[in-house]
Amino acid sequence: MRQQPADRKPELDMNRREFLAAAGGAAAGASALGLAPTAAEAAAKPSYGGSIKIGLRSDISRLDPHPFYPPYPTSNAMSLIYNGMTEADYDLNVVPALAHAWETSKDGLTWTWHIRKDVTFHNGRPMTAEDIKANVERVLEPKIGALIRGELEIIDKIELMDKYTLRMTLKDKYYPLPAMLTNRWVPIIDPQALDTVKQHPIGTGPFKFVSWKRLHTTVMARHETYWEKDADGNALPYLDEIIGKPLADDTVRLTALRTGEVDMIDNMHYRDQNRFLKEWGNQYDTARIKALGTLWMFFNCQRPPFDDVRVRRAAAMALDKKAIHEKTLFGHGEIMDQFYTEPAPWRLQGVPKWERNIAQAKELLKEAGIKAGTKIKMVTYVRYNYLKEGVQIFQQNLREIGFITDLKILDAGPLRIARKARDYDIMGLGSAYRMDPHEYYYKEMSSKSAAATMYGGWVNPVYDQMIDDARRTSDKKERMELYTEAEKLIHQEAPKVRTISAYNLSAWKKPFQGYTPNLAGNMTYNAGGFRTAWLAKS
Repeated sequence: MRQQPADRKPELDMNRREFLAAAGGAAAGASALGLAPTAAEAAAKPSYGGSIKIGLRSDISRLDPHPFYPPYPTSNAMSLIYNGMTEADYDLNVVPALAHAWETSKDGLTWTWHIRKDVTFHNGRPMTAEDIKANVERVLEPKIGALIRGELEIIDKIELMDKYTLRMTLKDKYYPLPAMLTNRWVPIIDPQALDTVKQHPIGTGPFKFVSWKRLHTTVMARHETYWEKDADGNALPYLDEIIGKPLADDTVRLTALRTGEVDMIDNMHYRDQNRFLKEWGNQYDTARIKALGTLWMFFNCQRPPFDDVRVRRAAAMALDKKAIHEKTLFGHGEIMDQFYTEPAPWRLQGVPKWERNIAQAKELLKEAGIKAGTKIKMVTYVRYNYLKEGVQIFQQNLREIGFITDLKILDAGPLRIARKARDYDIMGLGSAYRMDPHEYYYKEMSSKSAAATMYGGWVNPVYDQMIDDARRTSDKKERMELYTEAEKLIHQEAPKVRTISAYNLSAWKKPFQGYTPNLAGNMTYNAGGFRTAWLAKS
């Protein structure tokens, strides 16, 4: 059973006592996750029915969830439709989902998965271990192009032991495996319905797909035979319908909430948060959630001038993280020196930090023979304001130490081309939360990872060995020690530098109750908290 500890709820910005007293849905959702409700929470019982409209920052990009999955908006919507073999609990620990239990052999090479017997697809067909096998094998097909394929290629073979038991034999020890089988990476679709997956996907999640009108609406309806129950044995979810409306403009999205066009927004611009809480906070329930992602500045380590570690370190010293935090997030976040922020289970201790020092940065550039007026090319993604604004501040910082910068703000296609060709000197990107640190430390940083070649092309055999050693042990303490040493190497050689992590603010109308977002602050995990949400009767 997924659990949500009593002391780890999202920070409710306004009317916390009133919210907890009224939110029987939160009580029911918490009960479903193993948390006993208070007397006040127990007084309000969830009710079935109703529809909720959600204003989202962007639209989904496709309906088939496996190819190049998961772009952020697509994975958000798909999380309502699909389950994975495993899932995240509220604190982002890996817990059972469609696989209710698993065992690992002593040598770490054989994993036996026990599949739930009470799961049906949205078309009513019972799900079995054979369906799980077909999904993992599809993700492993090169033509599908799944982002997680490189990680799962550690699997040597998959065997069916019986109708509800699956065995995976690995080529080498790989203890992050359960985190790679969540619905974020391997959402389970009906393999017998592949012919229509691009038009009408079928999963096992709490909501089933109804329709998608690009840049207009995504409609999902209640899965009547969904397998999860609340603490009283009642069927989940409670809502009849969820409608997602992409509203990219921050002002338009906030206005839509205020005018009633939507019932909830997943986030608002950081400049608007204080005013919203002050002027309208008593009319809505809100949750300030540490998004647990971060903004990175990658250096191209394969071409001058950033093939020289002294130049990379100089740029890192020029970076004004405080200015980025204040001007792009308006203080709604934190300055970062490692991948994981404070609430995350993999937060490290003893990680070195960069201090801004323009004089020392100039001295390093002089030592490296870099003259004032050296031209460099910067690229970043157009979609998110904090990315564009953060990179623009770094651009100004680099001018302080003598660089002439050419910044290109690119859409997804051109940015992908620039990354693949490594046609940049500095690339600013955001990164969402990673369930297991191997997803980040290997995929984005190890020279053994094909993806890492697009993230600057840094090569360090000592680092690569540390990351390999970390995934070969099941001891979390030992893994964290190795990742801490890896962070020290990253700091020493500066292939990238971290800047900030944002705090998202979600807001919704008070009749909407039981919404329990997790620490990552997005909908990708646990159906975004919507499987336990309900509408109070007026």
